[in-house]
Amino acid sequence: MANDDDTVEALEAAIIASLMTGQVSIGDIAERSGTTVRTLQRRLGERETTFSKVLEGVRIKAAQSMLGETDMALTAIAESLGYSNLGNFTRAFCRRSGLTPSTYRVRARSECRKDIARKFACQ
Repeated sequence: MANDDDTVEALEAAIIASLMTGQVSIGDIAERSGTTVRTLQRRLGERETTFSKVLEGVRIKAAQSMLGETDMALTAIAESLGYSNLGNFTRAFCRRSGLTPSTYRVRARSECRKDIARKFACQ
């Protein structure tokens, strides 16, 4: 990790890169970052967070982007983010956003259409 001030941001970037390969574990991330698992856990603890919380946050942000910007099937999104099944993805998404992935997709696209309509409305 870079330094203590941006541990979480550096971890998020490492997780994003690791999601592409499907290898997302605290051990892999710590090793690639040149630190130990314990040091990474301690640094995250100092910021009152954990690897699991940061990982879930990154996954949910990525899911929100995919839901709003693509037509990918929910199962494909769940799989690409490392969830073992759609149920686990849906529960995690609901826990963090308060909405099911399907509901989020509908609302995100509705907001996008409203933004476009406002942008091109006659003044």
